Amino acid sequence: MLHTKQLFSIIALVAPFAIAAVATSMSSSSAVAAVQGPDLCIATGIDARPDDDKVGRGGCVYAAPDAPVLEADVCWDGKLATLKGTAPCLGYKRAYHVRHGEVLDPQTGEVAAYAPLADTCGIVPCSQMFQPVPVEDGTACCDPKTGDCFAPDANGNCTVGDITWCKELEKHNDGTVTCYE
Repeated sequence: MLHTKQLFSIIALVAPFAIAAVATSMSSSSAVAAVQGPDLCIATGIDARPDDDKVGRGGCVYAAPDAPVLEADVCWDGKLATLKGTAPCLGYKRAYHVRHGEVLDPQTGEVAAYAPLADTCGIVPCSQMFQPVPVEDGTACCDPKTGDCFAPDANGNCTVGDITWCKELEKHNDGTVTCYE
């Protein structure tokens, strides 16, 4: 029978090897996670008005909740994201990771990065579409307490409510919007 002092000595000798074995088994998944750059949408922000020249704006644009998943590292130059590959980003470009996005041009590797938003109809009641009206998808600022939705301000920000993605969005002259199911 082992004495307590001897048992403690054996545990002290074996413990570092057990920890090393656990660390080794986890290192393959940890190494993959460590290779990814910071999230482009979080690090650079969102371009809330993607139709302008994007100068000084973020690397991602708002998108529907079902935006495509890309899971790729990109090089970002402040205006354009391109697939990174195995080489480091050159010059003033910085490496980031894009979870949601798509390759726009396979020749140049240009990437559109997306920041998916919650579905408006999951937060506030949406209207039924009774007639075919030409409407577009877009962002809406919706207050779940009141059920009211408004268009974002000129900079694409919400001054009231949460920013959501509205499929079939109709804007009204008073600044309110109606989202259809």
